[in-house]
Amino acid sequence: MIVLGALIPLVLLPFLTNYKPGGGWFSNLMHIEVAFGPVAVQYRFPLALGLYLIFAGIWMLDVGRRSDN
Repeated sequence: MIVLGALIPLVLLPFLTNYKPGGGWFSNLMHIEVAFGPVAVQYRFPLALGLYLIFAGIWMLDVGRRSDN
């Protein structure tokens, strides 16, 4: 889950649109979109999914370690 959570945002990087070079990181995060033809999704949602998967994977490792004791 940790690797999948890291790969989702990285795989989507070539499909990003609406990046503003002079804007700050928060401004860009709110405006960047992932465009697949006519369909566009804001990048913050796949990024949040990736972060969730990373933390869920770390939590699963921790729970597994606790149950071994």
